[in-house]
Amino acid sequence: MSLSNSARVIVLGLVLSGCQSLEKGNSQTTETARDPLYMKLSDADIKLADQAVQEALEKNLSLDPLSWKNPQTGHQGVIVPIRTYRSEYGTFCRNYKETVIVGSKREIYSDTACRNPRGVWIPI
Repeated sequence: MSLSNSARVIVLGLVLSGCQSLEKGNSQTTETARDPLYMKLSDADIKLADQAVQEALEKNLSLDPLSWKNPQTGHQGVIVPIRTYRSEYGTFCRNYKETVIVGSKREIYSDTACRNPRGVWIPI
């Protein structure tokens, strides 16, 4: 199933709004973003980020990063799977960190996704 660009923006927004915490730069402080950096990503950026999340969670070992970069916008990111576990329902889930870099600004999001029966990782 192919998502429209608008649907991708909504999906990424839901993914990132469900994040457990947000760290800006090297800050150790958890805070809520007033103007989240991911809102500046283009549709192509979002597609690359989503593909990277799917690939990293499906194929990478814990702490093995996967980077993406859009050469047209210069925006980039890194997905780092942190931990894999089985949920109480028996599905595989992974905690991960997602770094979004736009220009000189960087934000790090922590999230969890579980693998559905079709093999798609869905943020919870």
